[in-house]
Amino acid sequence: MTVDEIMAKHRASGIQRSSILMFDQSSAMALIKDAQHEGLELGLIDAFFLTESTTQPSMADSIDFLTYGTPDGSESFEYATKLVGDSSRSNMYFEVILCAPHQD
Repeated sequence: MTVDEIMAKHRASGIQRSSILMFDQSSAMALIKDAQHEGLELGLIDAFFLTESTTQPSMADSIDFLTYGTPDGSESFEYATKLVGDSSRSNMYFEVILCAPHQD
């Protein structure tokens, strides 16, 4: 599957705020798992706290894999699974940006 196909498959489980499609913890985990299975790459994960009327980003719980890699040197899917799956983040929503695999 392509990035667009994976995102279309998961779109219904997300919440659209402005131009950002965000997923709760379990939906983000399912998206990450599908992307890994399909051989796609993670570009970034942004974390947010949502209320009825506000969207508050959490930079401490966000990561740009393309620019910075992972802080602990682990593989991006391993790191993403730990980051999103952490029980302390169960009240957060996540934007997951996927990329097509690099062609050498």
